[in-house]
Amino acid sequence: MILERVKGPSDLKRLSYEELKILASEIRKRIIEVVGENGGHLASNLGVVELTIALLRVWDPFKDYIIWDVGHQCYPFKMLTGRNDLFHTIRRRGGLSGFPNPKESPADRFVVGHSGTSLSWALGLTLARKGDVVAVIGDGSLISGMALEALNHIGSLGRKIVIVLNDNEMAIGPRVGAFASHLSRLRMRRGWLGFKRRVRSMLELLPFGEEVIETLDDIKGRVRKLLLRSSIFEELGLIHWGPVDGHDIELLERIFESSKEVDKPIVIHVITKKGKGYPPAERDPETFHGAPPFNKVESKVQETWSSIFGKVVLELAEKNDKVVCLTAAMKKGTGLDEFARRYPSRFIDVGIAEQHMLGLSAGLAKGGLRPIVAIYSTFLQRAYDQVIHDVALQNLPVIIAVDRGGIVGDDGPTHHGVFDLVFLRCVPNLIIACPRDANSLRNMLHTALTLDRPFIIRYPRGVVDRPPRWDEDPVILEVGKAEVLREGDEGVAFCLGPTYHFALRLSRFKVVDLAFAKPLDVETIVESSLRFDRVYVFEEGSKIGGVGEEIGALLLSHGIKPREFKVFAIPDRFIEHGDRGELLEEIFGIEKGKDR
Repeated sequence: MILERVKGPSDLKRLSYEELKILASEIRKRIIEVVGENGGHLASNLGVVELTIALLRVWDPFKDYIIWDVGHQCYPFKMLTGRNDLFHTIRRRGGLSGFPNPKESPADRFVVGHSGTSLSWALGLTLARKGDVVAVIGDGSLISGMALEALNHIGSLGRKIVIVLNDNEMAIGPRVGAFASHLSRLRMRRGWLGFKRRVRSMLELLPFGEEVIETLDDIKGRVRKLLLRSSIFEELGLIHWGPVDGHDIELLERIFESSKEVDKPIVIHVITKKGKGYPPAERDPETFHGAPPFNKVESKVQETWSSIFGKVVLELAEKNDKVVCLTAAMKKGTGLDEFARRYPSRFIDVGIAEQHMLGLSAGLAKGGLRPIVAIYSTFLQRAYDQVIHDVALQNLPVIIAVDRGGIVGDDGPTHHGVFDLVFLRCVPNLIIACPRDANSLRNMLHTALTLDRPFIIRYPRGVVDRPPRWDEDPVILEVGKAEVLREGDEGVAFCLGPTYHFALRLSRFKVVDLAFAKPLDVETIVESSLRFDRVYVFEEGSKIGGVGEEIGALLLSHGIKPREFKVFAIPDRFIEHGDRGELLEEIFGIEKGKDR
């Protein structure tokens, strides 16, 4: 196999274009095999194979700077920068990360997993030092606020940066918005660059060819301004080439080489096919964006927290026509795909624009609707100001469903949702509920809709305990009221969400499900702690600033000083990728039947 002979980017330059086509096929085959076993980002990586090969034939990733936006499309890059022998370990604990990570290779310049960061990083590198800087950003990521802010700054400074716009008409799901429509119109200009290049080559062979070229360029510019609309990139002060075929290695290589002669910021617009080479992913790139292992036979489909959330939201919408749902390019991931199908006029996908989504939800609530925002915990970090200023300060009835709260597993530190409890609990007017199972999730959503104030419901990734009792009416909960799950005589364990599993291992402890991270049930906490000299707290969030610390302070303020007070929570470090269950066992570390 050619792939086995490629130990680094320098080996690519020894291959013919025919060999490179074979290499691209081998890379796709290996990605499909490994992701089939390990899970991972399949469709996006299959779409950038030729693009990655061309980039590495033109730029040296160990000397130049190739910055991947989001980073989930880094698999071919890892394979071609010396990590192919370890590629079978990707996303496994102790193996390669599913995202760029400088700890693995100096070719990975940043740890990255969020969208819109590449252009700011690239500009910073350009201003800080000499050398070629290339940012690869997708059309879905380009609409994010940070990317547009950086694009505006890049255009104003005029410093040389190569921006490769990977346009596959997708983010995680289909892209949305006016920017997407603009890029679609630009696609109609595909082929212009090839025609212009052929004309230029012919003119260069003629006497006075250079003078003719300069005259034609000037005429072309004047006519174009009169008859054609400029691209948004050109209006911002960047040069814009393309669109061009992102699967033509030879063409891409020539264009990338030509970009080295340009001394201004340039956008090279390439068209790729997400999922290329694997028909199921080509037909359904959204499903195969972040795919679970698909070579393993599952005995049955299990309900997840996200799928139960989606079903309960349908239940709410059937009874209340003011319910609307919002997501930021995560329709399937958050369980809202059926809601979008059934209630298209009440579903809003804003694209990768979390700040806008929270601001929009505030406006919807002010206008009398009942918005439900579905967002991953790690991405809610990007809209923190809007949570405070637009929602909480206004005390508006926005329901925020915080998915993937806690350890997410294979996606690693960029995606673990471990900070939300800390940064949300300090915000006035917020109620924060943490369901322990599917039925409590249902009850909390129904409770939230009865209240005229902000309400946050936080739940983890993965399979959910016990399906809801759909034949029974939901229970409207008393806000801030804990629930005793079991009595005991050796100590008391307070828990949030599904961490009750670990608390129940303490066989002789009283176990209390706090149910709400804010407000806390002070009466139950104090009364239970007075009876025991061993007090434990379990929470799947940061230990620093978490619920455990508040309970400790609460006990001290009541003069309660237990002989043993322990908080089981996420330690003060970024948790690496690995199996979610294994990571939680390591963090909470309670053996069944052991009361420590």
